[in-house]
Amino acid sequence: MHDLLHFFTHISDEVRGIFLVGGLTLFLLLESGVPLFKMDYRKLKHAGINISFTVITLIVNLIGAALIFAAVQYNETNNTGLLNLIELPLWLYVF
Repeated sequence: MHDLLHFFTHISDEVRGIFLVGGLTLFLLLESGVPLFKMDYRKLKHAGINISFTVITLIVNLIGAALIFAAVQYNETNNTGLLNLIELPLWLYVF
């Protein structure tokens, strides 16, 4: 049990992604083969639409993260920003 807990505590990002995609694929295949309810729409087409929304969200979030990172780097190099306007005591820099 300790080995299993240690494995999942120190899992790499690649293995975590494989588990995620593999689990979603497994359950999509199970639901396609033995559905719990009969639906009148195509699940694979619906999954494709969901994947496209996920990819668009990922792209927008990565662009936003890059812009935030660039703004932080600019503020650090040029000493701009709201926190640089006033002199803060040393103990506040920890938080």
